[in-house]
Amino acid sequence: MIPKTYEWKGQRHTLKEWSKITGISVQTLYGRIERNGLRIGDAFKDRRTLGLQYEGKRYTMAGLADALGIALATLQRKLKSGMTVDEIATWARETRAIREERKRMMQLHSRGVEHRQKGESICWDCRRNVCGCSWARNLVPVEGFAFVERITNDGPRKTITSCPKYIFRGDRHARHAMV
Repeated sequence: MIPKTYEWKGQRHTLKEWSKITGISVQTLYGRIERNGLRIGDAFKDRRTLGLQYEGKRYTMAGLADALGIALATLQRKLKSGMTVDEIATWARETRAIREERKRMMQLHSRGVEHRQKGESICWDCRRNVCGCSWARNLVPVEGFAFVERITNDGPRKTITSCPKYIFRGDRHARHAMV
């Protein structure tokens, strides 16, 4: 088996050879390059100056992961895959925004359950309420749905409490149990 070589400034050596040249142990070089995803030249820098630059500041791997709000292993994996720190930061911001939106939608959904308990129909937060539902379109009952009928000033009214076709509008994968 041929050992893996690394090129820097026109020289190509194995980690063992680079270790002898730089005085940094093979294990440290291996960790910096293979696990942490640093380029070979960055792996040779003194630990105090070794760091990742982001928004004008230098960070250790753990410090940058913390600043970006992601796990250290995720940062290492993304660097190793070839992403730059700015690309990772953008990805982290977008991912955080998606998570926050999902959380917000789930909070809205839980509030919707409370409103439904007060007498509102589940149809108001269903994805199919505009054109994918026979009840919403033509007031033709959906097979298997449950409702409560009550008399209002406008006449009898059905409040849908559960429906087999119900899908919460904020989460395209969820099928929630009805109240």
